[in-house]
Amino acid sequence: MSLQNCTPNGAPRKPLDGIRVLDFSHALAGPYCTLLLADYGAEIYKLEARSGDMGRGWGPPFAEGEAHFFLGLNRGKQGISLDLKQAEAIDLCLRLVDAVDVVIENFRPGAMDRLGLGYEALHQRNPRLIYCSISGYGQQEPSRDEAAMDLVVQASSGLLSITGSEQGEPARCGYGVTDVTAGLFSVIGILLALRARESTGRGQFVDVSMLDSMISTMSSNYMGYLGSGAVPKPMGTAFPSVVPYQVFPTADSAVAIAVGSEKLWSAFCGVIG
Repeated sequence: MSLQNCTPNGAPRKPLDGIRVLDFSHALAGPYCTLLLADYGAEIYKLEARSGDMGRGWGPPFAEGEAHFFLGLNRGKQGISLDLKQAEAIDLCLRLVDAVDVVIENFRPGAMDRLGLGYEALHQRNPRLIYCSISGYGQQEPSRDEAAMDLVVQASSGLLSITGSEQGEPARCGYGVTDVTAGLFSVIGILLALRARESTGRGQFVDVSMLDSMISTMSSNYMGYLGSGAVPKPMGTAFPSVVPYQVFPTADSAVAIAVGSEKLWSAFCGVIG
């Protein structure tokens, strides 16, 4: 998707030009969110603590010691390295907060509060600030303190129970789907808060849960269960309510066939004879 218009002198302008983001996030969910914000014009100041973003080591492949995983997620951002255990670093963060529109973080719930960088403290300092927190299970939920890596949330959300072979062997989705989904919902929440700020003049707190994000994207599966009472099971590449809609073996390679309506079925039958 590409969105841009032009300034009066003809230079391209992106939708988020002028929006500044202080990014405390690491790994995948938060960096993916700020990657998208950067693509649409926001200035991203990526702050890494003394140990650095764990994603720097998620390889191979590496380029001069840096994982391609990290490099791909963090292009278009400006890097800042601070030891958040030092008072001078916290003071610098507070001064940066005065000049930005958005703060995003994905530490364990409560960690930013202990540093003096939680939402309440920063909102008092900058009432227009939009503060986005990404976590596994939300800031106020019973499981808020549980660790949540992508594979764990694929399991806890139920995704692993419907992804895999018909024989029941579970299969992890081939990319960090729960992180990426949470990153997308974070972008949505930040944009909604920016839109609301235009009329209210005040920022908001955006609380994004990886689990909640997956429940939302799996709504058709949950509605299928509520409507039928049948617990969804792995079906390989097949689909429970549309046929044919799966991968079929042929003499030389597998072929994916997706026929979503009676009209398409008639056309498909005509094509294959």
